[in-house]
Amino acid sequence: MIMPESKELEWTGERYVPQLRGGIALEHLHRYAFASALVRGLDVLDIASGEGYGSEMLSRVASTVIGVDIDKGSVEHATRNYPRSNLSFKKGSCTEIPLSDKSVDAIVSFETIEHICDHDAMMSEIKRVLKPGGLLIISSPEKKSYNDTTGAVNPFHLKELSLPEFLKLMKRNFEKVRLMGQRIVAGSAILAVNEALGPGISYRYSDLPEKIIPLPGMYEPQYILAVCTDSELPNIGYSFCYQEQHETDYAVHIHHENEILKKHTASSFRKKTLKELGRFFKKLKM
Repeated sequence: MIMPESKELEWTGERYVPQLRGGIALEHLHRYAFASALVRGLDVLDIASGEGYGSEMLSRVASTVIGVDIDKGSVEHATRNYPRSNLSFKKGSCTEIPLSDKSVDAIVSFETIEHICDHDAMMSEIKRVLKPGGLLIISSPEKKSYNDTTGAVNPFHLKELSLPEFLKLMKRNFEKVRLMGQRIVAGSAILAVNEALGPGISYRYSDLPEKIIPLPGMYEPQYILAVCTDSELPNIGYSFCYQEQHETDYAVHIHHENEILKKHTASSFRKKTLKELGRFFKKLKM
């Protein structure tokens, strides 16, 4: 008997897969939604495209999208699961991109650069395949917030960057860089209605009401995201991805704990009831 191939790519911890929900999904999907607003009608390279879900998102608005990943299995999975006329996938690495010089208008590179040590080689390849004046949309974990502060270690990250290091690398390769931060937050959002505004400010809930300290932009981002070009930067406003409270990691965790508790309680109740019934029938026989 031939078993049908699974439509889901196995979760190994190296690359995100869509069957995962909660905070990790929020981070990844929001980044690609952000990029989608900047690549409409363009020829796009999604480097380290992984499972393929992000390339597919971009292909809904871009003219063409090529997803490139070093893992053959991921490329085959993406090709099989995301058949679109303007979308294709190729095997390759971020230091040896299988595209010709000056062939794409925009490059998207999310959570890639920290997986290699030779960052200059990757940036050199990006500049080679990008058309003059093209756009790079790139992100990476902020070393201090993501790793140093929390003590978390990702074995797939070979060389993480601090915000100053990341900005220095981008400015060394592009004339204009717009830097942003991303992190999952629980709080209150005050955003413009039907229009985009300029720079925003943040507040720490723990400071209020005693201290009202406005903080510029995103406070201690866990991920750094940059839009880079040698031409004019596109108009970039704030970006917010709303998550229902019941969809958060904490809510899912509490629901899971409650289900375990209910099962345990029900099981204990059944055992207690059976014991009491046993004693009752034993008395009847006496």
